[in-house]
Amino acid sequence: MPAICTRCGWRGLGMISLFVISTCLALLGIISVIYGIMLMLNGGALRNPDISPVLNSITMGSLKPGVLISILPILLIVIGVITLLGAVLGLLITILLQRKVFLIICSILSFVVCLGTIVIIALFISGTQISKEQMVERLQDNFTDVSINSSNELSNAWNVMFLDLDCCGVNAVNGTTNDFDKTPWCTTKGDCQQTNAEIPKTCCVNVTENTYSAASDKCYSEVIKRTYKPKGCFEVIEVQISAFSSTILGVGIPILFLEILCGILAVVLCFKDDFLNPEGASFKEICRSFCNPEQKPSQGNEQELQEMAPLK
Repeated sequence: MPAICTRCGWRGLGMISLFVISTCLALLGIISVIYGIMLMLNGGALRNPDISPVLNSITMGSLKPGVLISILPILLIVIGVITLLGAVLGLLITILLQRKVFLIICSILSFVVCLGTIVIIALFISGTQISKEQMVERLQDNFTDVSINSSNELSNAWNVMFLDLDCCGVNAVNGTTNDFDKTPWCTTKGDCQQTNAEIPKTCCVNVTENTYSAASDKCYSEVIKRTYKPKGCFEVIEVQISAFSSTILGVGIPILFLEILCGILAVVLCFKDDFLNPEGASFKEICRSFCNPEQKPSQGNEQELQEMAPLK
């Protein structure tokens, strides 16, 4: 039997393990809540509701990337709060509430968080896989005007995206032949169709929602390099979604792993009669015994050691 088990008994090992796991989960829960709040207050341009129509138009199946990105902070906060509550309960169980009913509640909370974390990771990763070809199709179908206030919501959203994400088109613009050539703005009605522009004014550098209408013709008409935004929007969106995915995985996987351990440990302790033994050593005594091997255990723990001793 390991030295720690000899000094504290399996009961003590279980209590110490639950305490350590619960402490780690409490820290992860706090981190998840704080990060969720930070994203809610300043989550980047992708969370701009004016851009969501574009993201939601390039869905993979029934999942909408714009919706998933907009609710991501709420999901992180909810998972963080539930994780924190379960961790606090785990700490209270080891220190004060050594009762089977609290172990059962702790195990249920752990498995609920596990299930929720798995669902969130799966939904976010599968729901934010954006197709470049589909994105080009949506641009060519819906871009009708260089305006953020027209009657076409999707066309407005594309212009807001060019302004906020510092990008132009889906693929990077390399000249007068680009993604806009097959849009209604170039084929039916608009400055491009009238040969007055090759790219939207919202693609020009150093312009805002208030100043894009006064952009230089060297940008939107002559398409001179360094006067327009060099990156395509697909590349920019892919990088930002990758950052969101890294956050989800970085917080979710450790929580998932520790919650599984916590749930299993709580179930095991439910079936350990000595965990509920009122004469057993307290958590404080177990910690002292762990730190000081020569510490004499309490009467209850001494009896436990005698029962585990091999028969002579």
